[in-house]
Amino acid sequence: MTRGFLIPDLEYRFHARQVTLRARQLHNNQARARVLSLAGGGPFAQALPDNSLVTLSHKNRLLPPAGWLELYHWLKTESLDHLEVWGRSALRAFIAIRKFRRVQLRWTYHPLIGEKISQWDRYCLRGCEAVVISGAGYGEIWHSCQEHAPVLMGEPVTGGHLTPLSLPENARILVSYGQMDRFDSFVQLLWAFDVLRRLEPCLHLVLIGEGLAKNRLIQFENSINPGNTQVHFLPEYEAISHWLSIASAVWIPADPHGGICRTLESLQFTKPVFAPRFRHLELSVPNSPALDWYDDSEPIQLSNGTRRRLLG
Repeated sequence: MTRGFLIPDLEYRFHARQVTLRARQLHNNQARARVLSLAGGGPFAQALPDNSLVTLSHKNRLLPPAGWLELYHWLKTESLDHLEVWGRSALRAFIAIRKFRRVQLRWTYHPLIGEKISQWDRYCLRGCEAVVISGAGYGEIWHSCQEHAPVLMGEPVTGGHLTPLSLPENARILVSYGQMDRFDSFVQLLWAFDVLRRLEPCLHLVLIGEGLAKNRLIQFENSINPGNTQVHFLPEYEAISHWLSIASAVWIPADPHGGICRTLESLQFTKPVFAPRFRHLELSVPNSPALDWYDDSEPIQLSNGTRRRLLG
């Protein structure tokens, strides 16, 4: 069995992590996965099984017509049993080839969190076996797509590596995860936790992710708390769902352009979630009793809000 995945990129986003975990799952079950990323590699590329990543010479999320022929040859030569198309840009590239080259293939569409579905996108869904949605915030997609293809609720893949941590029995865990490319986004969390740990010695902070700023963040933490054992830096391939399920609260790092999928995903675990007060987040994330907003430049506000939530 060979399952294909056509995705826009392998950046640190929900769809890239889901595809990576699904590809590893197939590999472990002696099946074959082939992942084609329109934008080429990314943070999750190295987590894919060996020889499963396919890249085009035209690396662009909005695939130009010159790349269609390359994509067509890939689809024709791979002998895929099924193709998962993730996101609107991948859908439009696939439909352009399917329409003009008459590619016969079983396929499903997986919309990305926060994406809008236009009338043209709905037209493209003709011939799709199903639209598969997972997570929260998909009500609009459900209603707009169900006339054109069956809409199914898919379960997020929850596998991944699990790093064993030696935590005391009374430990309470704060979790934050995301791409660590912006030092300022995570250093505010370290400052907030530095206040909390002095008030609540049983608290532990688990930071999950990779990025250009990770080593600098580790050095910063060691400089303000030498020998500290309450802050844990874990790789991005961690089983996120495991940590979210046991967390006492979740901190969403301050990313001026992202964080929507992390916030929605975290809210599914009915734990207190603290998200930065950015307009794109406030417009995209529905109000929830579990959700609190914080000013990304005020770590004291975050530590005080967390303490109120955890201790009442």
